[in-house]
Amino acid sequence: MNEHIFIILIALAIDGIWGDNHFFWKKINHPIKYFGKFIDWLDNEFNREEFSSNAKILNGAAVVVAMTFLAYLIGLFLEKLFLIFPFSIIFEAIFVSVFIAARSLFDHVKAVNSSLIQEGLEEGRSKLSLIVGRDVSNLDFGGILRAAIESLAENFSDGVVAPILWYLIFGIPGLLIYKLINTADSMIGHKNSK
Repeated sequence: MNEHIFIILIALAIDGIWGDNHFFWKKINHPIKYFGKFIDWLDNEFNREEFSSNAKILNGAAVVVAMTFLAYLIGLFLEKLFLIFPFSIIFEAIFVSVFIAARSLFDHVKAVNSSLIQEGLEEGRSKLSLIVGRDVSNLDFGGILRAAIESLAENFSDGVVAPILWYLIFGIPGLLIYKLINTADSMIGHKNSK
């Protein structure tokens, strides 16, 4: 556990310096994008319109169990892989930092504030629409700021606190399980026509 705390501190420093918007993610997709593609594929395969409601429920449960098990196995593999390298703590911290979104969250909320102050309501609304799912077209100055702060509070839990907690308790397997399930929840965890 003490080693995990040290790794988290390094990971937070790495995330604070580089965040998610550096050159590396312009060359290859962020792992969360791969999670999203995998979840989208599973949804298309196991949540088809021709399936009955009961079949969809069973398929959904099976998919969640399978995703959890797969994330667990990949996490165990990566933990063992990192131990091979000298300075394995650094490699693990770099990996963990990828799944912490403190800098990205800060940058997005700061962009809303800066745009609102420097460029006005329309640009503030435009930047806000990137981080909230609600209609922002009628928000005034105070409404835009409130919505940005609400988004910061909500996403701080999902993007910072929860990944750290799951990593501290269960290591890389816990971190991957949490991020995969959380991504699935945001993509398919709500009732819709399917």
